[in-house]
Amino acid sequence: MMSRYRLPERRTVTYVAFESTNYWFDAEEEMAKLSDLDSRIDSLYEENGADAYLDDDGKQLAADAAKVEIKAELTKEKAMALAKKEATAFAGKLFEMTPVAKDNLERLAAAEGYLTDVSAPFQRSETPEGLDILTPNFARFAFGLTEEEPIAPPVIDDEEVYLLSLKDTLASTVPALSEVQDQVTEDYKESQARSAARIQASNVYRSLTNSLASGAVIADVCKSNNVTLVDIPAFSKGDTDLAEADSRFDLRRAQGYAFDLEPGEVTNFIPTTEGGFILYVKNKKPVEADQLGDGLAEFVETLGTQRRATAYAEWFKKAQE
Repeated sequence: MMSRYRLPERRTVTYVAFESTNYWFDAEEEMAKLSDLDSRIDSLYEENGADAYLDDDGKQLAADAAKVEIKAELTKEKAMALAKKEATAFAGKLFEMTPVAKDNLERLAAAEGYLTDVSAPFQRSETPEGLDILTPNFARFAFGLTEEEPIAPPVIDDEEVYLLSLKDTLASTVPALSEVQDQVTEDYKESQARSAARIQASNVYRSLTNSLASGAVIADVCKSNNVTLVDIPAFSKGDTDLAEADSRFDLRRAQGYAFDLEPGEVTNFIPTTEGGFILYVKNKKPVEADQLGDGLAEFVETLGTQRRATAYAEWFKKAQE
């Protein structure tokens, strides 16, 4: 049983973060040197259109406010470009170091005046705890590192560039019970609850089928079995959403069972991620003529086209024989 709590292989990495915010002042200085900055901003405003710039309430910004936003975005892009430039220069020095070793990153960072940090252990599919990283390349590059090739190329994220090296590899292991005691306890409680729900559902199903066959009213049967009868709006096979329905209702699963039943019949227990339900069909409603409308004509036309195409394909095949 404890094998289900096995931790996969994890990694820790040493990294240097080149954050674009650290280059904001330099970016502003460089932007100020541009003689055509205002015309660039005006051009972008015209190209994107006034309705592309909205406030927090979704209202269109005044032209001056929108252009302030455009300038800030250009400054952000420039700051990120400066971060990339410095990270690339640092990486060039790092990859020239011999012999290749995973502590080269720490040594070069100390010599160049950069801060290093060590990530928390993380899995291949995770972002290290404490790092707000959007790109999946951080973990992908980290798990591509080896003792022989411990340095990754620059990892470019939304507002940072990372240089990282392998620190440690933590082998897959089954944790001690004391480490996962709370999770094991919760899983056991959930398992027992699901088992109890299945047993109750089986008893309710038998009661429903027997009582309904004898002419009983479903509301009365549910009340006597201490279960809740939830009314669901009518739905069709083609519906993809039923906004008015109970949030626990699984429309797709219900569609797979409901249309095999006749009014007055019930399904057996249908399990879901949160428990399950028994479906009772109250009635079936035929499609109204005005709802068919153009949809019927379109279907007939499509069907005719498909049949003509099939007939032509069969004729052509015979003609080639």
